[in-house]
Amino acid sequence: MIYDLGDMLKRYNRRRVTEADGLEAEREKVRSLFQKFAVDVSRMEGWQKVVEFAAVWRKAKTLNGAIESQRLDEPLYCLPEKGLLFVGPTGTGKSTVAKLLSGMTGIHCFPVLSMEMDYDHKGFEIFENDYAYKAMRSGHCILDDLGAEGQRKHYSNPSPLPDILTERWDAWRDWGRLTIVTTNLKISTPDARAATSGESEDPLTVYTRYGERIHSRLMQMCDIVKFKGDDRRLD
Repeated sequence: MIYDLGDMLKRYNRRRVTEADGLEAEREKVRSLFQKFAVDVSRMEGWQKVVEFAAVWRKAKTLNGAIESQRLDEPLYCLPEKGLLFVGPTGTGKSTVAKLLSGMTGIHCFPVLSMEMDYDHKGFEIFENDYAYKAMRSGHCILDDLGAEGQRKHYSNPSPLPDILTERWDAWRDWGRLTIVTTNLKISTPDARAATSGESEDPLTVYTRYGERIHSRLMQMCDIVKFKGDDRRLD
């Protein structure tokens, strides 16, 4: 069963963050942080989703902290409904914005490439201290550079990412735990491309890299923010 935000609010006796709680002031703080760190929002299609995510998160945490510190018998505030999926070419600022969000919210950022190295060297079993284990079990997390593990195909073991993304979807569906994902992979499906352009299957997509099941779950648990432009690292 899939629970929407209304179900979660009823199920856990929580309430939404509203404008009456001072949400616009929190949005302005987030925008100011973007300006301070020179985030070019013109390169982000859907950058308002990032601002809203951070603003709701920060305000909910503040309000919940006040309720808990005063030991009031009141329902806590709900965090954002979905996570975020940052997609776009390399060097467009996806990881930069994700790490900025990590600093604003306290959500831990796990680099996918380090996760793959750790998993490959130890085999199939995931131990408690492994990056992969921590990513799957953490309350909320950022998975930075989904698809980077494809650079290490010379190892014999499979990527742990399908298992991790499945765990993250289960955690979102059942407990509202949020995941922010960055990737250079495209998000189109073979059917969508064939209908619009007649292109052959592109290997550099979430669908072709991880399969239909993972693509579907990632699309459901995250709002998409598209990054565009040239590689700024080459400027």
